[in-house]
Amino acid sequence: MLGSSQYLRALLSAPSPAPHAVRGFSVALAVSIAIANVTGNRKAPLALLQRGDPSNLRIETPSRTGLALAVFIGIFRYCQRSTSVQAKSQGGDQNEAATKFPDASLPSGIVQASALAAALSTLCIAPENRPALVSLLSTNAASKLFHDFMTKNPDLAFLKPLELLVFMAAGGWIFSSGFFYPESYERSHMKTILKSVVLKQHVASELQEKYRQGLNPHPCHFRHKGLSCAQFARSDFLLRVVATSLRLYVPVHLTTWLLAQRHRHVRSKPASVQLKNFATKLMRSSAYAIGYVYLGWVLCCLLGKLGDRSQPLRKFQFFLSGAIPSLAILAESPGRRRSIGLILTSYALVSAGSVATRTFQFQRPDATYVRGLLESGCVAAAVSVVVSSTLKSSYVFRRVLLGDMEARESKSVRKKRTLSRDDESAPRT
Repeated sequence: MLGSSQYLRALLSAPSPAPHAVRGFSVALAVSIAIANVTGNRKAPLALLQRGDPSNLRIETPSRTGLALAVFIGIFRYCQRSTSVQAKSQGGDQNEAATKFPDASLPSGIVQASALAAALSTLCIAPENRPALVSLLSTNAASKLFHDFMTKNPDLAFLKPLELLVFMAAGGWIFSSGFFYPESYERSHMKTILKSVVLKQHVASELQEKYRQGLNPHPCHFRHKGLSCAQFARSDFLLRVVATSLRLYVPVHLTTWLLAQRHRHVRSKPASVQLKNFATKLMRSSAYAIGYVYLGWVLCCLLGKLGDRSQPLRKFQFFLSGAIPSLAILAESPGRRRSIGLILTSYALVSAGSVATRTFQFQRPDATYVRGLLESGCVAAAVSVVVSSTLKSSYVFRRVLLGDMEARESKSVRKKRTLSRDDESAPRT
């Protein structure tokens, strides 16, 4: 007879769908609870050491986003493992399976499982947090579909600049909507944007209030009082932009470099080469940030007379001041351009969606059921598009979503396919 602990251990280690899903859900939920308690008790350890007062320690529950992630992992694991077990039980249908899933490095059922899991887990997220997730995933999916389309149709290479034009439009919208539609951003996001473009909070608030009242003041009269545009451009403003960009990107690239040290091929490089690569990436990122912010404000000064004619032209002035300097993204490393573009475009989509929902009654926040169904459908469609490439590129995601067994099988299949391609391409004697 098995004891209760042995029975539970045997049940959780079984390859059937339910234990597989329970393992993933429970681990993800435990991690979410741990993160919630660590972030919720940040000041408690210091108070405990200084005053010996444990009253600030409290047990935090996981956020709805953390719970949604655990639900996604659990449902995905159950659906994918069920499909995999069913396919194996049928037996002898390898040719049919290969036809349905031509990429043998990934198990079957991942697209259907990801769509269902994404749709259900999205409903667990707080309604005010869903738009950011929808926009980020939708932007990522659209970018992937566009790249796949261009790969399949190389004769349409003239369409490649479309992605850059979309990014420029996003930069222009963020610059303009920050003054005319500040309520379309979360307060923390608005503060981040103002810090990034080196604009003081009280100046931005004053301009936003004037534009909200229907007035059309010149922004330069508030940004640099007592200085002409030329004097302000030659002042210490450029140094403040440089300092802001370095404060932003030094931690980013330093963290990336430290995380990359876990790879042997990175550690094997000489220190001088690593330092050179670090400095190069930092300078390219800083050049992008400096170019966007500094040129954006200079262009805003130059286009001031255009905006003085009317408030719609003022909006257009701010839009051009954000769109044209977005070309500075070309100074950034090619490997980082797509991620930056996705993040900024998702910011713009969230803001534009918030402004657009004022027009369509069925999409307003009070219509929770219809809005929730639309958001769940968008997330499900986007996740089903990006899940395959995500699992191919990340072993960590394969272990989290597929489990150890499928992740190892997928890794071995990919290794065998790589070796077979190398053997086929090797010169024959």
